[in-house]
Amino acid sequence: MTDLDAVRRVADEVVAQAGRIDTLVNSAGIARLNSVLDTPDDEWRQVMDVNV
Repeated sequence: MTDLDAVRRVADEVVAQAGRIDTLVNSAGIARLNSVLDTPDDEWRQVMDVNV
């Protein structure tokens, strides 16, 4: 979900095969099992990029 070009390619492929997209559900999400204070910046950015 963090690669915009890949998302566009998949959307284009679906439209090419099905003709249109009627409904889109984004159910991607990740979590880290340590406290926020113990989460390195790069992991926190990855969580935010996927979840938000």
